Amino acid sequence: EELCWFRQIWDQEPIQEWMIYPEFRYVPWDTLDDSMRSNAAALGYTQLTWDNPGSAEVEKLSSATLTQEQFNVVTNMGFTASQWDCYVNHYKAYLWEDLDSNLNVQGFFIDLGWTEQLFTSVDGEAESDAKSWFDLTYAEQQAAKEICWQPETWDRIELSVWSSATVAPSVSI
Repeated sequence: EELCWFRQIWDQEPIQEWMIYPEFRYVPWDTLDDSMRSNAAALGYTQLTWDNPGSAEVEKLSSATLTQEQFNVVTNMGFTASQWDCYVNHYKAYLWEDLDSNLNVQGFFIDLGWTEQLFTSVDGEAESDAKSWFDLTYAEQQAAKEICWQPETWDRIELSVWSSATVAPSVSI
């Protein structure tokens, strides 16, 4: 595959901070350095919740709803607010209308089968949520990638099982 860019477009398109894959989040607990482990524990992570992305209570919060103390810890770990919202929370803590008006990601949720009614209900779940990554259609996989899912996080695979070949998810610009 080749990427084709004109120099003037390349020079004008800054890399969006959410596009930078936070590799440090996908390192097993027992290989974290003391500082990172201490920060993770301050957010309420345990080895079990750290090694199973998507399982910690703090991950249900957007960067805007973290307390100031939590936000400081998140930034000390190396996250930007945008990375937290995309790679950790996957925008699930936002209001439906914010997904469109402020974030421009609502269309990806729609491609995954979400509706406003499902998204705003307590027990709402799109049909795609029950599928494994490889059972998603190509369009669903592409939509999921745009909101920072990758096969391992979508399928809730424990970090210790991830392949060393796991690479950053690809997103379009």
